[in-house]
Amino acid sequence: MRNFYSGSIKSGNEIMTSNQIPLVHLEGKARERGKQLIQQAYQKVVQHIKNIRENIEKKCPSNPWWWRDIVLSFVPLFEKHAPHFLEEIRGACEESGLSFEEMLLINTRDEIANFLPEEDCSSFACEKEFTGTSHPLSGQTKDTNPISADLYIIMRLVQDEGPSLLVLAYAGEFCGMGISSSGMSVYGNSIFLSGTIKKGLGNYLMRRLILEQETLDDVLRLYRNYGNLSTGNMLVADKNGESISIENGPDGFAVIQPENGLLVHTNHVLGEKFKNRENVDAVIKWASIIRYRRLKELLMKEKGRLYAPKRCRFFLITKIIQQVFAGIQQKKTETAQLQQLSQNLQRDYCML
Repeated sequence: MRNFYSGSIKSGNEIMTSNQIPLVHLEGKARERGKQLIQQAYQKVVQHIKNIRENIEKKCPSNPWWWRDIVLSFVPLFEKHAPHFLEEIRGACEESGLSFEEMLLINTRDEIANFLPEEDCSSFACEKEFTGTSHPLSGQTKDTNPISADLYIIMRLVQDEGPSLLVLAYAGEFCGMGISSSGMSVYGNSIFLSGTIKKGLGNYLMRRLILEQETLDDVLRLYRNYGNLSTGNMLVADKNGESISIENGPDGFAVIQPENGLLVHTNHVLGEKFKNRENVDAVIKWASIIRYRRLKELLMKEKGRLYAPKRCRFFLITKIIQQVFAGIQQKKTETAQLQQLSQNLQRDYCML
């Protein structure tokens, strides 16, 4: 019998508020990696499932399991494109006693329901001329709702069957935003469009596949051949220092190119393709435009001197701008968490 989450979690202080984001190291065969995630982050995984289920089940109180058949419909896509991803999920189930459907729910949640207010993020990519190290730089803010503030992990995933990954994710998700040893990086931003996408790969599966590619052409081939089922923007950079933003919506996708070696994306549409579909509150759009302009200004001002700690300071500035202009009062990612993430990324990048 499947052991669905029923509302209780193991005792312990693992999910208590902390200024540090835990580093989780996974290696070996895919199913073993899934087990290792549970061994290192069980409490956070269970809390993540609890949060998601409590919210999506409000959509249909008379049938709280309405989502089960939907998440199972994604299995063939995982089996076709990333069977190792599915094996990680199965390993996590074996170790935790959680159901397969629940672990799959975590990794398809963007396609199941928008159960939380949108998280307003800013992403960027700079060519090597911007950095003090002669290497390109990319990254993003990750603004967080209070319900998820303590669920972050930094996941170092060393694969037998592909490149190693270093990503920031919520516990239980087998991909997030970050970098890979193939030289790829992927970050994301919400955009707000009318209409529904009918088919494509889910966000978490798409991000995982992006990080396992070699070039931007490989990524665009994924979009052309299979599509992305979620509305949003992906900012992608490769080992050659080239970057693009891919705005995705009901009519396909649009590619945004860098200008003068710099690419920035926030939460409003940049390409012409979706201008007529944009459906966003005026205050949110204005806040997005302010962040977009300010981040570009700051990055240009520091051209030739950018490095990771300074990048974190830019993140904090854009977050302050967002809060002032959008009037958002909810708790955001703490300064100390961003600093810790920067330190971990610098320490672990060479270990990929």
